[in-house]
Parts: sequence; structure tokens; C-alpha cells
Amino acid sequence: MISNKPRHWISTCSEDENGNIILDFPDELLETVGWKERDVLEIVPMSNSIRITRIENSDSTDGGLLESV
Repeated sequence: MISNKPRHWISTCSEDENGNIILDFPDELLETVGWKERDVLEIVPMSNSIRITRIENSDSTDGGLLESV
């Protein structure tokens, strides 16, 4: 069972040839928070971090939460 307690992860962003920012999510992270391909994520800037929350998923209503520092 996945708890609603926020988890903290550190990841590195990269930039593609069109200037889009890419943030890779490791498989372990996706499994831990219950995210799947095609989930819609909300990204909220915080003072020294970002908060990413799943806001839509056809398979689940869990709404996994991730805070990245």
C-alpha cells in the first residue's frame, strides 16, 4: 500500500534540441508513487523545490504525491 506521506527524490533535468526541459523519472520512483504512462501531473514550484502531484489517471484515484528538493 502506498502511503500519502510525501516522498523526496533528487533528479537531474536535461534539455532537448527544442529547448524543452526533460525530467526523467526512474522506474523505482514511478512504482513507489504509483504513476503510470499517460498520467497527468501538476508541477508546483516551491521556494527551494517543486511539488509534483498526479491529478488524473484512468486506472487509479490514488493521486500519488512527490516532492522534489
